[in-house]
Amino acid sequence: MTNTQLPILSIFERQPYWAPELQRQFAGEPVVVRPCRSVADLQTVIVAGGVAVVLLDFEAAPEECLAWLGRHGLSPDAPAIFVAGSGRSDDLESLLRELGCVDYLPDPTPGADLARRVRRVLREQGISWPTPETVSPFPVAPPPATLRPRLEIAESALSGMEMTPES
Repeated sequence: MTNTQLPILSIFERQPYWAPELQRQFAGEPVVVRPCRSVADLQTVIVAGGVAVVLLDFEAAPEECLAWLGRHGLSPDAPAIFVAGSGRSDDLESLLRELGCVDYLPDPTPGADLARRVRRVLREQGISWPTPETVSPFPVAPPPATLRPRLEIAESALSGMEMTPES
């Protein structure tokens, strides 16, 4: 992925859940969330380029997810792979990691927690941007060392002016 491309989060899930949640979590940030309803769609999006993170909803299609991970998970150009599991798949976490999963999400995982984990992985890939928590909506005052000379200049300019009351 080049620096001019926005990072793409590609989500495989049969029913919309994670894609809308991540769209909400990354609203206003330079990230594209692409939902995929099949593993074949997921692979098409990845081949098109720019995918930084994949999220597989394991419960949507366990066999397809395992087969896809077996074919693509350990590829050197594979994106970071997250797997959203459940109590039924928790025992497979170590296998999923061996197949290339970088993060396993037990059920339930809050959307804010997933977004935090995705941001961490993107930073590890060298992709970063200011997060909403670090950006102030108001201008930030310059440090006091900068303000002092400005104040002295303003005071000296005012002292040289004659102030007359308006008539």
